[in-house]
Amino acid sequence: MARSEDTPRTRAARSLLRSTGALSTAATARMDADFPWFRELSAEERSWVSMIVQAGVRGFVEWYAAASP
Repeated sequence: MARSEDTPRTRAARSLLRSTGALSTAATARMDADFPWFRELSAEERSWVSMIVQAGVRGFVEWYAAASP
């Protein structure tokens, strides 16, 4: 049974929250596939970039969830 506050946006926010790891992984894989400069980075540098990607995805998802009515 749907809750009264269960709007399309709140459902999307919950789905995004569950998917932050997969979104970060997909973004990093896309950079690896599309950007030669990313492939040329050392493992440590790729790790740092991946951490920034994770923080960005997490920040966006938290913002989106907080803005949900």
